[in-house]
Amino acid sequence: MLNNLFDRNLLYIKLEVPFFSIQNFGMHLHAYQIQEILGKEVFSDYWVFSFVRNPREREVSEYHYALKNPNHREHRAISALRDFDDFIRWRFSVDKLNCKSQKSYLVDIDGKMLANYVGNTSTIDEDLKHICNRFGIEDVAIARKNSSNHSAYQEYFNSETQRAVREFYQDDIEEFGFEFDS
Repeated sequence: MLNNLFDRNLLYIKLEVPFFSIQNFGMHLHAYQIQEILGKEVFSDYWVFSFVRNPREREVSEYHYALKNPNHREHRAISALRDFDDFIRWRFSVDKLNCKSQKSYLVDIDGKMLANYVGNTSTIDEDLKHICNRFGIEDVAIARKNSSNHSAYQEYFNSETQRAVREFYQDDIEEFGFEFDS
């Protein structure tokens, strides 16, 4: 599928793993880094899209993924924590360098959005259909990968962890319109 995307001047910025692998850049390239690699002129020829996720859902997913995956960079540290509450406290203090807002991956150094379209994982089928229709691509089915079996993300949060996630991800909540009640 990626070859078709490049043929149509589409550039998908995946927040978890970049669309291509470049040594010495790590796993998480920001859009402005990709723009620097490709050059502004070439980058501007692409229609850039990405998907974001509700911050609370993102944290619950990260917690479970790290616990079940011994190869995760923070598996040992997270496995030593008592519970999800400890994970959130740890995440926004000790692990702060590895934890970034989703918006930060999609903007340039001046905060200007570089993505032409940002979909939401909660409406991924509809949003992907919109992208495909825009470029005359037949609808594609998304395979679910790395899914974990756990309770609804809302059940993990108390007032302290809710507040911590809301404060840390304030940019994402405002930029992408996430509902963040209670």
